[in-house]
Amino acid sequence: MKTLWTKLDCLKVSAIVKSKLFIAVCTAAGAVGGILCWTAIRNFALDGIDWMLVFISYPGFILFIIAVGYIYNHEFES
Repeated sequence: MKTLWTKLDCLKVSAIVKSKLFIAVCTAAGAVGGILCWTAIRNFALDGIDWMLVFISYPGFILFIIAVGYIYNHEFES
């Protein structure tokens, strides 16, 4: 998260846009991680579309909450 934070801090946009982008990237990273886990185990078990949505949603939501908490404890320069 710190690496993403420093990369976004170098952008020439407002702090609100940086915060929204930070939350979006963290949530997308969680969703991608969830879909990768689901594709690894779908051949053995849990192969329905409903399980795919579960594996995408939970990590995405958890990283969304973590990203919001990270924003409350840190702030962008501009």
